[in-house]
Amino acid sequence: MTPRKPERLPLASLLALATAAFITILTEALPAGLLPQMAQGLAVSEAWVGQTVTFYAIGSLVAAIPLTAATQGMRRRPLLLSALAGFAIANTVTTFSGSYPLTMVARFLAGVSAGLLWALLAGYAARMVPDHQKGRAIAIAM
Repeated sequence: MTPRKPERLPLASLLALATAAFITILTEALPAGLLPQMAQGLAVSEAWVGQTVTFYAIGSLVAAIPLTAATQGMRRRPLLLSALAGFAIANTVTTFSGSYPLTMVARFLAGVSAGLLWALLAGYAARMVPDHQKGRAIAIAM
């Protein structure tokens, strides 16, 4: 009997998921380091710009569980790609926005997309590997 070769983790795919997770966290907190510049660009106080972090967090909070429940029957790959696309679009709008209300809506929608993405990550990583590697795959992706 020949020893079985251990199955390799799909490391590149798991690192892509980890990168997406990292970018969502980075994007949530990034305005805190740019308050003066954002306040000047949006013509509001730094305190008001600080609320961009709050709106993002609220979007994630209110979206994660309901969107996960509402999308249970959907295929995961298109859903994950849709969350990533929504996140990219919302962040692009935030980048080019000169309007405070538009920026806040975009930040909220970025948070919604991030909340859905975080809800999908562990399950998606677990489905990419055999049962005995699920814990390791989830740890890498998260």
